[in-house]
Amino acid sequence: QMETIGAALEADPDNVPALMARGVAEAYSGDTVAAMSDYQHVLEVYPEFSPAIREVALLMADDPIDLEDAYSMASKAREAYPRDTEVAGALGKLAYLKEDYRRAITLLGEATRGRDATAESWFYLGMTQVKSGDTETGKVSLVMAMEMGLPENLRQEAGILVDGGH
Repeated sequence: QMETIGAALEADPDNVPALMARGVAEAYSGDTVAAMSDYQHVLEVYPEFSPAIREVALLMADDPIDLEDAYSMASKAREAYPRDTEVAGALGKLAYLKEDYRRAITLLGEATRGRDATAESWFYLGMTQVKSGDTETGKVSLVMAMEMGLPENLRQEAGILVDGGH
């Protein structure tokens, strides 16, 4: 399939379906830099193309180099996909990082409902709850995050709060 995508892009470098398909394949294989480049190329062709906005927002939220830009992009994605729990989780994480705990709790609460909830969303919900003064509920959320296979760096932070109590 990558050959077909390559041929389509050779014929038309602005082929949006091919750029999106290649971006998805690149992101899936872990090449987020290449994926971001393809999604941003799509946005150069169609600045309001919501599937590309969504993917850029999710990638930016994973590693928010510029918090304001990431938050802005995630907010646009949220407008286009108001029921998308992955977008809610990304925007909630960014709201937490901006110390907008009220918004973070709402978004992360939504992101942790249902079977699509991620360990990271539970982690940021727990951290937000702790920072908002609801320590006991926050600890429950952090334990849930740790049980779901939280990455080691976040697991250590959660463990300190759960075991050491802040």
